[in-house]
Amino acid sequence: MAGLSKMGIWLVATGVAIGTPANAAQVIWQQTYHDSGHTSDNPHESILTTANVPNLQVAWGQDVTCGVLNFALDESTIYAQGQGSDCNTPDLEAIDAATGAKKWTVTAGGDGLYLQGTIAEGNGLVFAGCGFKDTGSINYGAVCAYRKINGKLAWQFSNPCNCQPESGVVAPLVYSNSVVYFGYGNGGGTCGGDTNYLVAADAKTGAVLWTYVTGGCGSLDGAAPAVADGHVYFEANDNLVALSQTDGSFLWSVPFGGGSIEMGLTARNGAVYDNVDNNGAEQIAAFDGATGTPRWTFNIGNFNPGSGTAPGALANGLLYVTGIDHQIYALHASSGKLKWSGAAASSSAAVANGVLYVDGGPGGGGSGTGATAYAASNGANLWESGSDRTTIFPPPIVANGVLYVANGGSSCSNMCAYALPAGVVQR
Repeated sequence: MAGLSKMGIWLVATGVAIGTPANAAQVIWQQTYHDSGHTSDNPHESILTTANVPNLQVAWGQDVTCGVLNFALDESTIYAQGQGSDCNTPDLEAIDAATGAKKWTVTAGGDGLYLQGTIAEGNGLVFAGCGFKDTGSINYGAVCAYRKINGKLAWQFSNPCNCQPESGVVAPLVYSNSVVYFGYGNGGGTCGGDTNYLVAADAKTGAVLWTYVTGGCGSLDGAAPAVADGHVYFEANDNLVALSQTDGSFLWSVPFGGGSIEMGLTARNGAVYDNVDNNGAEQIAAFDGATGTPRWTFNIGNFNPGSGTAPGALANGLLYVTGIDHQIYALHASSGKLKWSGAAASSSAAVANGVLYVDGGPGGGGSGTGATAYAASNGANLWESGSDRTTIFPPPIVANGVLYVANGGSSCSNMCAYALPAGVVQR
């Protein structure tokens, strides 16, 4: 996939200021897909509404070289992972969320996951996929923790074999309660790793708390695990698997048809939802989180192998899933019945206060308008950023009355903030 061009744009829109009301605590968007359950729902947002969101204007734009792969918000700072100066060796950048000014930039290196990667923050650290070179100058993947204050490396997890193919991250990270979970593959063998396993690492030190071996290379799916209700959910060997969050012990698994790849998982309140390729068809399914008992399925249609799936967004009893067809499907979480569909998107959705936000809106497939806001109740189009075409679509972030979107095109650069202008009612 082509990287975005280097734009180097800095914008401040007249009459637009980013701030939080006095005595109000700032809300964070701790990691890709908001939380460890990947619900992409900010229940604390009250400033942006369906009534005032059409007034959003660019507050600032900041360049992240070659485009943003993923990002997170910790109170006053955006942490964004970009493709790096050569568009192939990712950087990690800290950006002031109020002004767009850069605080620091470090070269993280690539873990090999590219668009499937995730980022998280917690315990004074930022967690991201990273990469290094072994004794033979061969790249290998790792998970790294960087200090939020200055970007200095605090710890890394890796297991290079000093052979080919090298070791690397095979399922991106998720953060929950001072633990980082991710999938790793040892190097060697004929297909990119002899052993795949899920890792639970202490977020403060990187010490391994437990591992769960899934089998040989290719046995662990390339989507981020979801963590909720004391469970760690992931896909391995064409099965949805649940482990104990405490010690990694096996709880249950549910098989899918052959060819199950790149599952997108969402979990909350005793249920787990997947967006998966099942025998060449994209299927959304719900399971009891404690037992794995199937609850319902919803079929979208043909699946495009290799195009990947993404988690849904879960809010107010509805599950919002962006299909491979670049359409949003709003399903009743309890039954799987369709409430509405048809709004265009290229990213997974973010939800806050009755508004659904996506990147790559009308047009879809990388040719849309950039950021778009829809009414979560019926999919009505409320606002479009008007940005030109981009090629990378991490999910938006909305918090404290500000919408943050990556890769906004020439109108606002690779990291964009949209806010309400002065004088617009903010409730």
